[in-house]
Amino acid sequence: WDHVISPEESERIAHTLGTLPEVTTYVAGESYQGRPVSVMEIALPMEAELVSQAKMSSWKPVFSLIGRQHANEVSSTSHILRLAELLLTDPDYKPYLKKMNVVMHPVSNPDGAALAYELQKLTPTHCLHAGRYSALGPDVSGEARNPDTLITEALVIKKVFDTWLPDVQLNPHGYPSHEWVQTFSNYLPYRFRSYWIPRGWYTGVRKIEDPRYPDHRAAAFAMRDYIAEEVSRDPEVRDTNLRIYDRYRRWAIRWQPHLYNLEVHNDTAIYFSRRRSTAPRVGPTGNILVFSAGTEAMDETAQGEWLDLVSRMGFGFLMASVRFLDE
Repeated sequence: WDHVISPEESERIAHTLGTLPEVTTYVAGESYQGRPVSVMEIALPMEAELVSQAKMSSWKPVFSLIGRQHANEVSSTSHILRLAELLLTDPDYKPYLKKMNVVMHPVSNPDGAALAYELQKLTPTHCLHAGRYSALGPDVSGEARNPDTLITEALVIKKVFDTWLPDVQLNPHGYPSHEWVQTFSNYLPYRFRSYWIPRGWYTGVRKIEDPRYPDHRAAAFAMRDYIAEEVSRDPEVRDTNLRIYDRYRRWAIRWQPHLYNLEVHNDTAIYFSRRRSTAPRVGPTGNILVFSAGTEAMDETAQGEWLDLVSRMGFGFLMASVRFLDE
């Protein structure tokens, strides 16, 4: 966790782990620039000659992970591959596979990741937004349901979802590790006004207010507790976040509460309360997904000890879902 993982290194790690009996690693597609996009399917070994993937999805919940959609947000690949390693090699983690199947997509935007990786050699502490999106510009996830897209790596996201129909899907993200947008600097990008200074690690949990899906609401309340417990389990993570949350309140929220807000649950920033007039409803995949979420970690572009720290934050987030599905 002390360096940025390139798409090539991610491929090597994924296919090395693929030699173990619990995991199948395969190239699910290629990017616009021709880079391989590998997927890892992790489950208990089976002795049968023929295996029904549909039965696997039906009999156990499926946990799906998508990494590096925005490829300069570098820590997700690190903690996703770390979870894979532990599930496959650590006797304390292997029993989790009795309760779930896991499908991982460590680098969903390899073209952006390759560009960001080369740029971080020159300016290792810059945000490197040139590597955020795909080689042609559009966001990878926005092209996932477009069969005619030129951004062919996006089709892997749809392929994995349609194949496995996951119950829980996580897509960790990140943002700059340092001050970014100054309100009066003549640079105020749409949707990013609140990133004036870091607000620590955070996520959002949608509390579905739809009586047709009571399990979704119960899952939201449970996941809020699991996330808070797992992310703040690491003392250094907890102390770092509390320090940054306090700074965010002091220099941002108290001056412009209509623009900046922070919701902390058990020492962990988790946006949970409804702040708009319309109630959250189940989306187009809601009859399949019981829980889905992204994160924001301060990892554009993290290096060394700081990368290790934000990767631990993300790993706690993954373990919250593992424990939720296990327990």
